[in-house]
Amino acid sequence: MSPSSCCPPGSWPALQSDVNYQPQGQITDLGDGVEAYIVKGNETNSHCLLSFQDIFAFNSARHFPVVDQFATAGFTVVHVNFLQDDYYQGDFTDFPDWIRNHAYDKVIQAKLQQTVLPYISTTLDFSKVGTIGFCYGSYMSFMAAADDTVASLLAAGVGFHPSHKGHTFVDPKDPECNIPAKAVKMPQLLVAAGNDPDFVKPEGSLIKTLHTSHSPSSKAVVFDNMSHGWVNRGDVADPAVQEGVKTAIELAVSFLKKHMA
Repeated sequence: MSPSSCCPPGSWPALQSDVNYQPQGQITDLGDGVEAYIVKGNETNSHCLLSFQDIFAFNSARHFPVVDQFATAGFTVVHVNFLQDDYYQGDFTDFPDWIRNHAYDKVIQAKLQQTVLPYISTTLDFSKVGTIGFCYGSYMSFMAAADDTVASLLAAGVGFHPSHKGHTFVDPKDPECNIPAKAVKMPQLLVAAGNDPDFVKPEGSLIKTLHTSHSPSSKAVVFDNMSHGWVNRGDVADPAVQEGVKTAIELAVSFLKKHMA
């Protein structure tokens, strides 16, 4: 099976992290074997972001540099190593099985309920939590927004190049993730690439379901000249990609500040 079982054809591949980059935050043990990269924002900002990795290692590509940019914008960010050493390392022939075994209720939900959100609310003392997610992480953050056991703590979410198409392997009867969308009550911003599937774009079924259910303030945008994965895996040596990353992050920051005010 091709990478298109997860990511659209023409997507940015896995990317090694830049060994010369100096992270602004540090990796912290949250308890119960869960670690996270935490970077502090403006001390006067009462907002925290929970960040969800893509299918690759949580410290790969530009996860840390992107998270650091949100901290520069004022947010404290908790970028969780949800997959630990079980991130995807295959050739995509086994991806349907992998995504079923790494569905929200298999690897994310309990960590959020028992460790991550209690740490954010108690140890870090934040009452408002937004989410950002990359690819698979966008899908997982969306599922968290639909989970009534944790959603009351979440104020808004942003999904970069959403990989919600993986839901078709988890629930074949709902290939476009519309059943979870009906349960989402907080605003969501879907930031799609030009080669992402139509259902995550402005005229797609996902945003329509959000609007007609409980999330009328949700929004979808598409960067037609960007490829899936550009925000955290695209080659920023290309000026167009660099500008696409900058614009996407600025859009996300504006959306989150508006809906977390």
